Amino acid sequence: MQSLEDIFQNIWQQLRRGKNDKKHAFRFGTFVTINGTFPNPRTVVLRKVEQAKAELWLYTDLRSPKVEEVRNNKNVAWHFYNPKQQVQLRMYGTVAILHNETITNEIWQNLPDYGKSDYLTRQPPGSLKLNDSKRLLSTNNAENFCVLVTTINTIDWLQLSRDGHQRGRFERSQDGWKSDWLIP
Repeated sequence: MQSLEDIFQNIWQQLRRGKNDKKHAFRFGTFVTINGTFPNPRTVVLRKVEQAKAELWLYTDLRSPKVEEVRNNKNVAWHFYNPKQQVQLRMYGTVAILHNETITNEIWQNLPDYGKSDYLTRQPPGSLKLNDSKRLLSTNNAENFCVLVTTINTIDWLQLSRDGHQRGRFERSQDGWKSDWLIP
């Protein structure tokens, strides 16, 4: 049986692999915001993992509904599942919106043009597509690009196994991370 510390380190290692390996199960996660009183999940690309700061990053359009939802309620969740390892992660935290900052401008400059195209529409994401919906001409226009940075406060880890499921919880405090075994 793995120790909780080993599991904790493996969680962050697998998240980093997901960020770097396009075929890894954690490349895509489910990012959950609150839309009024209902959860609003969507699949997103994991863009950056900062274990020391307990941060997960994603890129989005500043005009997207998820940005408005996190402006209204900064509490969010991430969900990852690796079917080969039968590991589920539920991660909870608060989000910050980075827009028009040095770091977002650097990220924008390093995005390929095809990666920028999602942020260059005249209409916001979720709008009805009109016949005259053309892309903006300049790929230098980062006005709609932003980064959502989630600071993770709680991780719920579940390992499914015929030999018996295992579950652990990791909670962040000012003194570091506290871990406990839970009944699966």
